[in-house]
Amino acid sequence: MGTKSKVSSIKEKLHKLEKQLETIQKDCSHKNVSMKFLNLNKGVRWVCDECQQPTKIPSPEEIQKWIKK
Repeated sequence: MGTKSKVSSIKEKLHKLEKQLETIQKDCSHKNVSMKFLNLNKGVRWVCDECQQPTKIPSPEEIQKWIKK
């Protein structure tokens, strides 16, 4: 298997996995959430404990409380 076909295969698998993840996150009820730092661009977000989808942006007060823990 050549490099080009390996790359194509990997990209196809990634695409299928991303679609699976989207479906799981869409069907999740997001009952339990925790505040987490995602990255420098997105910062801190409320994230579902089950499916790991960011659900909302915390208020400045919530962030300050989270930082003090």
